[in-house]
Amino acid sequence: MAVTQKEKRAFQTKVNKFIRGGDKLTNAEMKQQIRLLKRARNEISQDLLSAGTGTFDASVLPEILGQVNFRIDQLSANMADSLAVGQSGMFEFATDQADDLVSVQGVSMTPFRVDDTLLNANVTLTGELIRTVPQDLRKEVGNQISLGMARGDSVTEVVKNINNKVFKQQYWKTERIVRTEMMRTQSIAKYQRDSEIVESNPDMLKRWLWSHKPDGRSGHSSIEQETKENPIPFEDPFMVSPKAGGKKEALQFPRDPAGSAENTINCGCVSILVTPEMAKALKQER
Repeated sequence: MAVTQKEKRAFQTKVNKFIRGGDKLTNAEMKQQIRLLKRARNEISQDLLSAGTGTFDASVLPEILGQVNFRIDQLSANMADSLAVGQSGMFEFATDQADDLVSVQGVSMTPFRVDDTLLNANVTLTGELIRTVPQDLRKEVGNQISLGMARGDSVTEVVKNINNKVFKQQYWKTERIVRTEMMRTQSIAKYQRDSEIVESNPDMLKRWLWSHKPDGRSGHSSIEQETKENPIPFEDPFMVSPKAGGKKEALQFPRDPAGSAENTINCGCVSILVTPEMAKALKQER
């Protein structure tokens, strides 16, 4: 039976909700991580300034460095814990949305068989990744203090350099990690649920949707158009290149851990399941 315009609009509304919801959860977690970094920055600045505003007194330096390391240890635990909570929320959101995206197409499905194995493995790996931010901070804060002492800089100057050079660099790194890993969790969760849906609906097909962001990869735009014209069976991989016309690699979904960094980091794309009827209706759009 042909898909009506009303049914197609309802499906597109669900797709937009899925994309916006994933972005909202990701942005919220990025803001929380930056808040944690800024709080640590302020605490470390206060610890250093407790030594006075003149040049460093070497006799009190061990005590101050001990306090700085304590702050960084706290930051490391807080960042990992926060991201784990964010990923858990994203996992639940993505599996719920996977159901919505197929139910609006009139597809029946079995209840979700919750399996946290993939989520837990991803949280563990991501926790290690986000902890590289405090690790870098520990090293670079120490370097700035040593450099400042060697040059005879005041404590105030050292604190300024730490804030402007060390922390600002880590804000960008943190945002990149959080965006990639939150969205990777979304992909993994949805793929897990989609796999179950396809078990009882083997004729379902999948499409790649490009992020349409200014810095989006041209190769990802190409695979969107390819799978709009010809959606592929769920078990088949997307053949994706970072740049249009470039070397392709097999990805089961956007941000597939099996993919290269060039093809997955900061990727904002999503994949969706479509019935053959919906695929035909969407293909007619220009």
